[in-house]
Amino acid sequence: SGNAVDISMVNGIPILGHQESGGITEQTVRRLMQLQGTMYPHQIISLLSLGGNTLAMADHNDHIHVGFQPVAGGAARAESVLKPQQWPKLLERLRQLKNPKIPSGD
Repeated sequence: SGNAVDISMVNGIPILGHQESGGITEQTVRRLMQLQGTMYPHQIISLLSLGGNTLAMADHNDHIHVGFQPVAGGAARAESVLKPQQWPKLLERLRQLKNPKIPSGD
């Protein structure tokens, strides 16, 4: 149905060659697994099978495929998440938040 995205790089690090245990691909897949509600992925495909909605497929060595199932009601459901006048308020609030400092692990 075309409701998917392929991720080939995260923070400048390519998925290709970085699907080791604890690496950027695993970290990304685990974070994607935590998405909820309308953002919950139906499937997350890479070289890793971590249970739940993840699948390992050999032809996904250079990207993470994140697939979503169409939601009943389609656009009407998406529009119900926020009203048009609420989007500017949300964006302004997000601009005020400071990004946390995350140690690199080195």
